[in-house]
Amino acid sequence: MTMTFFWPIPLTLLIIGVVLIGILWSRLEDLRWPICTFIGMTLVMTWIATEQYFFRPTDYSFSIMVGAGLLLLANIVWFISHYRRRFSADSAIVAACYFAGHFMIVRSLWVI
Repeated sequence: MTMTFFWPIPLTLLIIGVVLIGILWSRLEDLRWPICTFIGMTLVMTWIATEQYFFRPTDYSFSIMVGAGLLLLANIVWFISHYRRRFSADSAIVAACYFAGHFMIVRSLWVI
């Protein structure tokens, strides 16, 4: 197993992470570093899943990539809704993305 590096994926995720942390930073107070760590680990999970799909495009890797992306989206919506501004459909979006993200990751167990 070798570590490969396709720079547009981590660059895009790094920009997403910096923008998200920039939006939330002033409101986090005591939870700054735990939340930054959580965001970082979610971005790493999405990066690994996306690289796996780009280098071996199978149904298995596609399911994992979509699942990781949906979980990242759910976390982004929840953080913005919780720390910045609530909006009417936030709970529905988070629940749908969590459900679909976990479904796609579990689906990858049976696709092989």
